[in-house]
Amino acid sequence: MSTVDNLSTFEYYLELYEKTQITISSTVNLASTIYTDDRDNMIANIIHSGSNYIYEGTKTISGNIILYDDINFVYIEDSFTSEDIENRFLIKPSHSLHYLINANKVTNATASGSIITTDLSSSSPYKIYINGNEIKSDQYTWNASGITLTSPYDGLITEISDDIIIYTYGNNQTISSGSLLLQYQSPQTLLPILADLKDGSYFTNYTTEICNFNSFDIQVDKSNNKINNIYQYMNFDKEVNRSSQFNITMFLDIRNTLQDNQFRILLFDKINEELVIFSNCIWNNGESKTYNMTKNEITYTINFEDEIEITYDGDYLAYGVGFYGAGTYSGSNLSIVNYRT
Repeated sequence: MSTVDNLSTFEYYLELYEKTQITISSTVNLASTIYTDDRDNMIANIIHSGSNYIYEGTKTISGNIILYDDINFVYIEDSFTSEDIENRFLIKPSHSLHYLINANKVTNATASGSIITTDLSSSSPYKIYINGNEIKSDQYTWNASGITLTSPYDGLITEISDDIIIYTYGNNQTISSGSLLLQYQSPQTLLPILADLKDGSYFTNYTTEICNFNSFDIQVDKSNNKINNIYQYMNFDKEVNRSSQFNITMFLDIRNTLQDNQFRILLFDKINEELVIFSNCIWNNGESKTYNMTKNEITYTINFEDEIEITYDGDYLAYGVGFYGAGTYSGSNLSIVNYRT
């Protein structure tokens, strides 16, 4: 006889996101790729905290750094705070995060005909812009003395006050000393182990139980999680492009807990060993109240980025295969419900 999913089969918890550090050094996140944050949560993971900004960085590595994924990059010259919005970088689920050290921004190159003259004897070009146009890697060749544009892209050089910007990175990519400490918002553990869920320790240490409510009303926008170059630089709000939402009707007032915080909702079925995560939630002060003789209710409208369903089958963690859709992760079966980010 099959079981029927309903509210009573799950326990409900709210977990606030916290300031989380990502370390780049000679011993952590090596070889120009950022694999994990300092809590061992994997970056670009199938289980994710959502699209969240790196908003602060402390740099003691000498030289400049390029932080990038397959969509965007940011050029970091020094330490930065949350007020320095030009240095913010959006971590995107399923997009691997990389860096290049000994970087430079060249603005004094000269151009004539199809040739841009600049010293590349100890570095390589990363990005080239001519009069606002990006030159792709298959549109030029280069050597130690400069860059040669192939036809017809050499036509972008006018030889009349051309605006040329070249981002380069050093041929030596070994960090000898110093570090780059990056800060973003994340849960304590992206995928808690089953034992910590079943004995309640994870919930006790990191969450608040949600009690006394009637129902969830979930509305998913399948086209919501789209990220592009303009979005990276134009939107620096904590509310990261999420239009899926759920309404939850409760008897308790939790507005002070939700105000100005990012969080996730965890639904755990201990009997069937199933965990459902509504990731990267934010409450935008949407609410309605109902007063009657038996109880007063508040309905909260909460936006979220993704809905992740996990059925545990084993109690260990390892990196899984695949990014979105049904798959396996550390011996667990899972399904990413929302449209890919």
